[in-house]
Amino acid sequence: MRGIFDRLQGMMGGARSAPVILAYHRIATPAVDPWRLAVSPAQFRAHLAFLTRHRRPMAMKEFISRLKARDLPPEAVALTFDDGYRDNLLNAKPLLLEYAVPATICLATGYISKRHEFWWDELARLTLGHRDGAKSKIHLGDDVVEVTFAPMPMEGPEVDPWQDSDPVESGRARAYFELWSKLRDLSWEKRETSLATIREALESGTVDDESGPVDESDIVELAAQDLIEIGAHSVTHPRLTTLTPEEQKREICESKEVCERLSGQPVLGFAYPHGDFDPTTQDLVRRAGFHWACTTHSACVDVECFDLFALPRVQAVNRPDMPSTLRYLSGIAMAART
Repeated sequence: MRGIFDRLQGMMGGARSAPVILAYHRIATPAVDPWRLAVSPAQFRAHLAFLTRHRRPMAMKEFISRLKARDLPPEAVALTFDDGYRDNLLNAKPLLLEYAVPATICLATGYISKRHEFWWDELARLTLGHRDGAKSKIHLGDDVVEVTFAPMPMEGPEVDPWQDSDPVESGRARAYFELWSKLRDLSWEKRETSLATIREALESGTVDDESGPVDESDIVELAAQDLIEIGAHSVTHPRLTTLTPEEQKREICESKEVCERLSGQPVLGFAYPHGDFDPTTQDLVRRAGFHWACTTHSACVDVECFDLFALPRVQAVNRPDMPSTLRYLSGIAMAART
């Protein structure tokens, strides 16, 4: 593994480093991962080893303080996690402590202690991970979606390995993507009702202990570590710009209040769900008392021209060959800024 890192570092030549915020979600190896949100524990260990050799990891609190003071070193890197998966506690925390790398975990508070997975994961398991065939009409709010796909062949993978960069060809992939697109924009109540209908039609498999969200005791355990900060990520993980200003305010402020109550920490950072925000959203986050907010725009942080409430992050997604993530880890400022 070190040879790969050394070769990649050599490829950089004289490329100038720039500060970067990395965005993780899961540290796990789920059977189905259509959005490549999961990085395996072995890969994450390799990331941390690489970062501690070639970068300067720091907590977001220090990262932001030094950015504001125009004193942020070009090799600075900060790690963030979105959503609040239980595997952040089980798999990420031990490695963060081993390598002494700080991180901020941003929680979608409406999911805390819920029995089911995050809705996008449950949907993937019920479609892409569903071995049997299906033919159902599923009601999603005011829409009806026809879900039809054949059984998985006896030989071959046990799940449909579709990922976001693949063409939508199989019946399962079409079903997943259409249902995902419609569920994403439903209200929490309509989405929960729709998911119950989907479960009834497509129930398949079991949920492992890592796949769900953290519970309250997990947050207490995470927050007890000096290296781990807690951030907010809304209550129900909506596209905030589709809501009224009052609804956005409730999502933003309630998530902050819950995170502070459970962690016992001041919660200073916010991550926009789906990276979705506009000037109204930014103003509401600022007024709620946050000091910074992260987007999903993939770029290094420009120390000369930055917006603390629209900070870019590089997504640490799971890719088979790893070079795209590792190039960012080694700091290709010119590529990240284009």
